[in-house]
Amino acid sequence: MIKENTTQLGPFPLGIDNKHNTRDRVFDQVEGNLPRLTVATNVDIDSDGWIRRRRGVTTARTGTNIEGAWLVDNRFFIQEGSVLYERDSSGTETSRVTGLSGRISITKHADAIWLTDGTNHKVIRGTSVYNWGLSIPTITVTASSTVSSLEAGRYLVQASCTDSFGNEGPVSALTAVTLTAGQSISVSCTLPSDAVSLNIYCSKKDQKETTFVGQKTQAQLPFVFSTFPNEADPPVTNNMTGPWSNTNGIFSFRAWMFMWRDNFVARSEALEPHLFDPINIFQFEDTVTTCAPVLNGFFVGTNSGLYFVADLPGLGSDQDTTGWVPFNKYKGKIYPGSKVIGGTKIPSLETRENVALFVSDDGLIAGMPDGSVRILNGNYEFTTASRYSIEYSDSSIDQLLIGIVS
Repeated sequence: MIKENTTQLGPFPLGIDNKHNTRDRVFDQVEGNLPRLTVATNVDIDSDGWIRRRRGVTTARTGTNIEGAWLVDNRFFIQEGSVLYERDSSGTETSRVTGLSGRISITKHADAIWLTDGTNHKVIRGTSVYNWGLSIPTITVTASSTVSSLEAGRYLVQASCTDSFGNEGPVSALTAVTLTAGQSISVSCTLPSDAVSLNIYCSKKDQKETTFVGQKTQAQLPFVFSTFPNEADPPVTNNMTGPWSNTNGIFSFRAWMFMWRDNFVARSEALEPHLFDPINIFQFEDTVTTCAPVLNGFFVGTNSGLYFVADLPGLGSDQDTTGWVPFNKYKGKIYPGSKVIGGTKIPSLETRENVALFVSDDGLIAGMPDGSVRILNGNYEFTTASRYSIEYSDSSIDQLLIGIVS
């Protein structure tokens, strides 16, 4: 074992040569003084020939059904079965989320950590855990005998929940009520546990479009109104929902949260990751397997190709999906599992920006910040599996750890 390095053995321009047979000659027969290193046991040697002692390996955690571990916003999480634990610097673990039904996808977005297992959607802020996405309220609408200035006729009413952060959830279905002369409208509701107030919308007489008429807490319900208040409208949320069921994964890019399922990727409203509009989706010809963001857009891997989605000037605004255009960058299967790392971790890519790594049948693919791709064929070798987990190790230059999950 090497305890201290006082001798430089290199330089080795290519680092460790893992292409040639270890029985080959170490020194080039022509030059005679160009060493070619083929084996380094229990040590790591960088391209300049300096030895670094390899750190020992220890079991991070034992348990049943360990689903994965993630470092998000400098916080370390481990999922064992249906429970997500957070481990602090002293090694103490705290249960953060329970009742999970499968392996989670987790990301940082804005000031919080978001996660989903496809069924349970949660938000972690500090040490508190909240539901991601508000429930759709169930409302009861009746005609009231309270004296009213509303005209006789048919009115449509719907409502949405709001949480303690001011987020508004999806609206309920339209409920019709017919008034006779002098009657008013009564709206009652038992708020779901994740809501603190109810936004109420109502149409004018015999009209289809609803407008905002008030925000009420549970103590202020039922809400009876006999005229249309002169109040400013909150953001329109018609047709919007929270995170979708059976979501396979999520990621954050700029002001938006994205989620993928089946053969499409859905985008949230800007700065409102609890609201997804069905019109803001990107459809692909095959099942989406993984996604990863870089500087100028994001990559989408499918069972038959790798795409780069960019927001092109002149084709739409940041609020308009028509400005987002997918470009096919690689034809072939992209396996589940990807990783975003700093470009300096792989010097041959010659970029300081983040790059996205994907696994294909042709080898490891690097998605570049500008949307181009580099196939790192021959640099990294791995066997075929159904899903991959990619991590970077600082123990030596150009060293990637590709975990295989069959």
